[in-house]
Amino acid sequence: MLESLKDRYLSILPTKDSFFYVTSNKEQKRFDRDILLLNFAHFSPYKEFEILPFYENERLLLWFTPQSTLLKNFVIPQSYLLYLYAKEQDNHAVYIVEDTMDTLLVIKNGVLEATYCGFGLKMQQETLLDEYGLENLYTLNATKAKAIEQEQLENYPIWNYYRWYRNTQSPQEILIKYLDRAVLPLAIVVGVFIGSEYLKDHFIASYYENLQQEYKAIKKKNDPYRKNIKQLNEEATFTQRFYNEVLVYPNSTEVLESLFGIVAHEGNNTIKHFSLSGSKVALTVETFESIAILNAVLKSGYFEGFKIQSSRKIPQNQKEYVVYEGSLKRSKDSHGE
Repeated sequence: MLESLKDRYLSILPTKDSFFYVTSNKEQKRFDRDILLLNFAHFSPYKEFEILPFYENERLLLWFTPQSTLLKNFVIPQSYLLYLYAKEQDNHAVYIVEDTMDTLLVIKNGVLEATYCGFGLKMQQETLLDEYGLENLYTLNATKAKAIEQEQLENYPIWNYYRWYRNTQSPQEILIKYLDRAVLPLAIVVGVFIGSEYLKDHFIASYYENLQQEYKAIKKKNDPYRKNIKQLNEEATFTQRFYNEVLVYPNSTEVLESLFGIVAHEGNNTIKHFSLSGSKVALTVETFESIAILNAVLKSGYFEGFKIQSSRKIPQNQKEYVVYEGSLKRSKDSHGE
């Protein structure tokens, strides 16, 4: 009789038909469907979907799945049954179920961190171990995995089924169906179970209705703060761009003093042209000491890539007409050095 009830009201959610996400739930709160959708819908890869939640201490495990896959009152993910087995073998390891499409489970410190399907996952085992910071990887064939799922399902306590309950029918309606199909002792057990769950669900529904109203009120009060944060972010972005594009370069006054001081060191030098555009520097000098000026400018520490672009002799005075080009050197602090 118990087996027939399981068949009628319980289904297993295949890993390939779901997307897994885990987040912290330090206050160990429980959320109704609307709150789950409000907070986590953007993680779903499906256009139309349902969220199957599971509360595990201070963690919230979520399985996103197309609506058509959730057809029964109690739905348990296939990956969760494998997790119950795997964590007892090695609770800090990667597990791969080899099949036409492989299934991956990642368990760290006894908790489920990731699970998904993919092709040829075993060939990526070194990458997977590095990605999750683990040392051990185990493989299971599909037949073994199926046997494990069945064993875990058979041993899964019936009083834990309520944690996977997801039907829109009221508990009273479910109670009537159970009583119609079960022998008296089982009907009494299930009836007491569902009756207690009804009382608890009623309390939770009332509590979270109030909580939802409080959330909406607080969210409305926070609207001005969100606007202020947006403005501050824009100002911070502008400041960061200004720093990256302007303040990372030396002070232009110091650069000019150094450059003109080098050229003026010899009285026979004449600056014919100078320009500073962004970080680009162009300097034209009439001089007898083109190489000396070049070396002195490079030693100043203000420039990089500074070189002679062109040079020609002036027949009248035998000086060189030299064009230098280069760039301002970025400050070391701009690179975090």
